[in-house]
Amino acid sequence: MNLALLLLYAALAAITTLLVKAYSCVSIHEMKTRAREGQKAYELIHRAGSYGSMLKMLLWLLAAAFSGIFLARLAGDVSELIFVTVSTLFISGVFIFLPALRASSPVLKLASFLAPAFGWLLEHLFAVFEPFMRFAQRHLPFENHTGIYDINDLLDVIDAQRLQPDSRVDPTTLDVASNALTFNYRTVSEITTPMSKTRLLSAEDSIGPILLSELHQAGMAHFPVYDGEETNIIGVLSAIDVVEAKAGGTVRQLMQPHVNYLREDQLLAEVLEDMLVPGRHMFMVVNEFNELVGTANTEDMIRKIVGQRVQGYEIAKYEENLGQQGETSSGPQDEDIPLRNNESAEIASE
Repeated sequence: MNLALLLLYAALAAITTLLVKAYSCVSIHEMKTRAREGQKAYELIHRAGSYGSMLKMLLWLLAAAFSGIFLARLAGDVSELIFVTVSTLFISGVFIFLPALRASSPVLKLASFLAPAFGWLLEHLFAVFEPFMRFAQRHLPFENHTGIYDINDLLDVIDAQRLQPDSRVDPTTLDVASNALTFNYRTVSEITTPMSKTRLLSAEDSIGPILLSELHQAGMAHFPVYDGEETNIIGVLSAIDVVEAKAGGTVRQLMQPHVNYLREDQLLAEVLEDMLVPGRHMFMVVNEFNELVGTANTEDMIRKIVGQRVQGYEIAKYEENLGQQGETSSGPQDEDIPLRNNESAEIASE
């Protein structure tokens, strides 16, 4: 038995298997990206890796050939028991253990060194391999399964991406992806501001500097307006309308007499269309007994997707105009404050 020759064939089979891992450890797109970044190893690896499945087919054929020669020579020189033991360990190591390993730096260096040769070989063997690849894709039951079955699997992938040391995906982008995937399962109650934390305005409140200051401190863009009792909501007042009016008149004159309602147990996906209708910025939220429990707005809904507070245009405009107002006179205006047309209260459809 030529032990050196046996070890050579075994080593060639193992190295070829490791090369399969090295050439497929990252996607072709990632190979191009790293090559553009000036990583010399990936500039070379991409020359062969760009052949994709064809390169894998060649390497697996070589691994199978070296393994076959090793086992054939081994079978003729050892007892049956030794052959079964060695072949079991060899096959497990080469075809199960090694493919599960992460491509190490030495293997990547070897892959980059051999890449030009494999690239040249595949370029000349393309006409031979291409018909076999087409036949295999058409008639063999190859399944390119992602291993993802439902949203939970996708969320697991996102969580794994967060822990990946060389990830170039921004954490905020991962948050947005995660929030978007779970959006359909979230309810209105999750974006509801309780009534105890909502600034309510009486329809008879006067528009003036004091009210302007209070609204600014509240940090809201829209305010529910009640008539008589606080549970009797009759409209919504926009902060920007108050600033533009500056002074004079009452809340009733400026408010939008248009109230929209949502149930706290509705899914956000169900009410998304209603919440994105232009002009509908604030919604009153009721429970199963039609009792007011709070308010919801489009900014809070968007925050559930984006994962951070979104300052709406109205608030930004409000603060800008409020600053300009401080530089000018706050006396009564010559023009009357226009009244809005009355509109009937609506309940957002489910």
